[in-house]
Amino acid sequence: MEQRKVIPIIKTNFSNLNGITVVNEEEMNIYGDIFFKDSSPCFRGNGRLPKTISSVTELTLYLKDAEGHEIVCNNCRLVNLLNKNGHVDSFEAEILTLTIQKGKIDKEDEVEIFSALRINRFSGEEFDQNNHRCVNMLDFVSKSTCLYSVSIPEIANCNGYLYIPIKMNKFNNSGEKLIEKLCFLLSFVSANFVDSPYRVLWKDQENYMIQICPSRFSNKGNGIFKIDLPEIVHNFLKSAWIAWDNYIGKINLPALIDYYVLMANQEFIEVKILIGCVWMEAIKYEYASNIAKYKKDNNGYFLKPNSSKKFSFEELIKEVYTYFNISNSDVSFVEYRNEVIHEGKISLSFEDKKNLFNLLVCSIESIMLKILNYKGRIRDRFKGEYVEFS
Repeated sequence: MEQRKVIPIIKTNFSNLNGITVVNEEEMNIYGDIFFKDSSPCFRGNGRLPKTISSVTELTLYLKDAEGHEIVCNNCRLVNLLNKNGHVDSFEAEILTLTIQKGKIDKEDEVEIFSALRINRFSGEEFDQNNHRCVNMLDFVSKSTCLYSVSIPEIANCNGYLYIPIKMNKFNNSGEKLIEKLCFLLSFVSANFVDSPYRVLWKDQENYMIQICPSRFSNKGNGIFKIDLPEIVHNFLKSAWIAWDNYIGKINLPALIDYYVLMANQEFIEVKILIGCVWMEAIKYEYASNIAKYKKDNNGYFLKPNSSKKFSFEELIKEVYTYFNISNSDVSFVEYRNEVIHEGKISLSFEDKKNLFNLLVCSIESIMLKILNYKGRIRDRFKGEYVEFS
């Protein structure tokens, strides 16, 4: 195994910064420090600013330090102001996105992208040079691309990172979408939100860029994959990567995965079922609109071919099951959905709701696995053991 590409953890606390901000189209000099609070960047600074700054909803800060870093703080929200003699003397701002650059990266430069991932611990298919099974080779994404399962203690809840060697102009054109796609697929495989809060675009020690972005994280989801087993994550990504592209413009996979993760992370079974019903509404609509291409009446109801008769929700769900060749095609959730939406009540016992949810989530997961062309081991929610899915 070749030497592992270690993510450069560069300091993110910067002191003695000088720069400007713009208030009412006027440049104002500021100085101060960047620090982190609950894993989010903040700026604490001083400057003779007008009192009207308190009404500014979003502020951009342009800063420099003595080491040659140029820092841009975008979408800053003011949280603390100290008024003095009719002006603001000091302030604190929460930073939504933070970009730190040293030197220069041209569009034709070869760079290494290190994108940290907020994700639960998972396993790799291959060993690194320290005999740790932490490496997933993603050559189906691009040459030499790797997904590492390595904890990053400097960044909260980060237990992995993506490594991509790429030209800068290619990253600008498609890199963001590539990382976003990977995060969505990892969100499904882990049943938790996976995001990239910290990214390094690395040319060399004197030329690099750091991007720190807001991100989501959850760890309550319990999915169908045992992601700490070797090869599980790699095998899923390999099958899903190409299959994803086959449904662009037909099915909104990011939305379906978001609903799935939201459902998996709810505490109350009633909320889980309702979000699962929303998932089914979404797949029904995508199928009828973009795959079957059924016409709609003036009220938005889908019409049966060569007829003025409307499809029922249950009829369309059954068509979805048939289209994706789903054997465990349960529709009992439809009655629950109708009762809650139209009557505002829930008549099922707790045990019946648990059984209903397990049937519903099995159907949802089966559809997603068919869409993403996965064949391999999954957890059987009823037997509590791992079985082969095909």
